[in-house]
Amino acid sequence: MNIIVNKILKLFSFYWLLLVFGVCISLFLIAILVKLSIFASYIDELILFGILIYGVIKSRTDKIVRNILMLYFMLFAVFVLMSFNAFATRGLLSVILQVFIHLKYMLLFIFCWGVLGADNSFKFVKIILATTVFFMFINLLTGDLFNVLFDTKVNMRSGGVRPIGIQADTGSLGTTFALIGCLIISGLKSTNTNNNIKVILLLVMAFLVLIASTRTALILLPLVVIWWLRDSVKSFVIAFLLLVSSFFVIQSSNYMDEIIAITIDNVEATVDDPVASSYIRGIMIYFAFELAVDRFPLGTGAATYGTVMSDNSDVYAEIGLQNSRYFIEKDGIYDSNFASLLGEFGFLGLLLYLFVFYKVIRAPMAYSRQTNSEPEFRFVLFGVVFAYGVTTPIFMNTYPAFILVLVIVASYHSNLSVDKLIQAKK
Repeated sequence: MNIIVNKILKLFSFYWLLLVFGVCISLFLIAILVKLSIFASYIDELILFGILIYGVIKSRTDKIVRNILMLYFMLFAVFVLMSFNAFATRGLLSVILQVFIHLKYMLLFIFCWGVLGADNSFKFVKIILATTVFFMFINLLTGDLFNVLFDTKVNMRSGGVRPIGIQADTGSLGTTFALIGCLIISGLKSTNTNNNIKVILLLVMAFLVLIASTRTALILLPLVVIWWLRDSVKSFVIAFLLLVSSFFVIQSSNYMDEIIAITIDNVEATVDDPVASSYIRGIMIYFAFELAVDRFPLGTGAATYGTVMSDNSDVYAEIGLQNSRYFIEKDGIYDSNFASLLGEFGFLGLLLYLFVFYKVIRAPMAYSRQTNSEPEFRFVLFGVVFAYGVTTPIFMNTYPAFILVLVIVASYHSNLSVDKLIQAKK
């Protein structure tokens, strides 16, 4: 009898590992799997619903999963209630689905913590980084081949094709380097004798970000430097040398001049005439503030502004944007998670969302003093997430949300230290 039970358990373990592997690969390659029509566009929602069921079961034995799940249901209920006025025009189902999309990162956290754990999450982060770097350089060597393969628009910068990598998107490529860079630089439990390792790592990540040609990811560099400058002369000298080195690298091309010029033009166009502006992020942020003030403090409700479920929303007609091609073609209208949250849930909802995000990050620390992440990591991560929240749908899009929570969970990895990394190389 015991032999039969053991065989059944081994078979169950095998299929469980196969399922976990399939979910991890699906979340990592979600963009290309959908673009190549291998998966339906709603596959990530099905995966998330499965994770929700798993979370309910896992919460009976895991205090951290239980805590996250309680926060999830609490915020879910609050956001649905805040969207009461949108029920009549958008429908209850659309509101519920949009709130589900807004909170997907919490379900992904439950998966990464409850299924993978911190150690395996850290291993997977390393695999993702190596795979991303490999395919980015293949992309650079082959020009627009990846764009043709994944049926993606070719974008140019500084006379060259911007790489899209295995993520099939330049923005997601930069997000990967920024978030993983935050982990491997600021997540390391370092000592005064080996801070030079962190400087080298920062230089390497800055190099990868520059090659990826993403402006937002550059925020990683000053955030790390600000932390290093906080309390010592030695840190100042290291940071100064780093900035000088970076200056000479950047000045050798027109890359930074082009980035600055593009940014200035976008801001000026939005301020002068937000309706006619061609900078969709600026449009969304401008009107998000306008709606948040006009509907203070609750906003317009879920599925009404800058989100997947907001098609043909009355709010767009109200602000005079219903005839804009961006809103007809849904081109970039959810490129600012900050704008989407502010417009739909107002100042109160945005603050509540950020507060819950902070609680999720620190959830593992609430149950054990030995389970901790580095203060430097949390500082840099919040800065990176804030920047990306303004310029990308970091919480609403499945891939960046997955990388975000994978990095957060991996930051609790027990062996995440410079000393042990050095010893492992010896």
